[in-house]
Amino acid sequence: MTNIIELKNLQKHFKPDPVLMGVDLCLREHSVLGLLGVNGAGKTTLIRCALGLLKPSMGEALIYGREAWDMPPDIKQKIGFVPQTPDLFYWMRAEQMLDYTAAFYENWNHKKAKHLMNEWDIVGSMRVSKMSEGQKQRLAIVLAMGHDPDLLILDEPVAALDPVGRRSFVRQLIELNADEGKTILFSTHIVSDLERIAAEVAIIRDGRVHFQGEIDSLKESVVKLHIRSDSSLPAHLDLPGVLSCRISGNSAAVCLQAFKPELVGQAKEKFNAAVEVQQMSLEDIFLEINQ
Repeated sequence: MTNIIELKNLQKHFKPDPVLMGVDLCLREHSVLGLLGVNGAGKTTLIRCALGLLKPSMGEALIYGREAWDMPPDIKQKIGFVPQTPDLFYWMRAEQMLDYTAAFYENWNHKKAKHLMNEWDIVGSMRVSKMSEGQKQRLAIVLAMGHDPDLLILDEPVAALDPVGRRSFVRQLIELNADEGKTILFSTHIVSDLERIAAEVAIIRDGRVHFQGEIDSLKESVVKLHIRSDSSLPAHLDLPGVLSCRISGNSAAVCLQAFKPELVGQAKEKFNAAVEVQQMSLEDIFLEINQ
């Protein structure tokens, strides 16, 4: 399957501090990839480098096989982008913003844009300055989707939406991928939304990709072991891939990454203990990784 975005040893420094420190990431055609990371992890910087809005300090950012920083117009026509803070002209009315944006695209879908405006209750005659934050974000999403982009990139797209708006938007993304084969990259801190939309996740930590792969694979590789021994456990449990460990007398709860089933037998023998494997939610895994 073709890679739409490829980041290779991507580094970005804002003097004096590094933000991205050797990111390797790929986005396959027709896939949905969710970016997870705490505030300041580098998600927005990563997205802006991938779009050619920031020039990498080192490494490569390729989009459709071309350097993102030198992206030709025909590739720009394929991309829809919703920034974390909507970039709107506050003195314009919503319908004026629609017409203004449409003028930049050869294949603007007026029917689709109007449909989204009606579905999300955006009044065309309302000035942007009078809109709530949620209305501004919904308008920004319409502007990004109005030209039927093949690639949709979204930076915290639902942060200002209410639960009803979020659910409607999530449904739209699922339909875009399932029915039209659109490729989607989005960052979010709302893990439940990510699980409904994406099959694949990339976790950004300390300026690097800590994990990229299918969510189901992540859940299989990061688990919690509950250990109950007949005697007191040592202060340090020598097990591979420990993310966190809480010991209380004869019992311990240990979160492991890169878990392998044979570790259960090894722990039973090593600590003369009963060992139970607990599967974890994506949100719990994310919190453990970022402790």
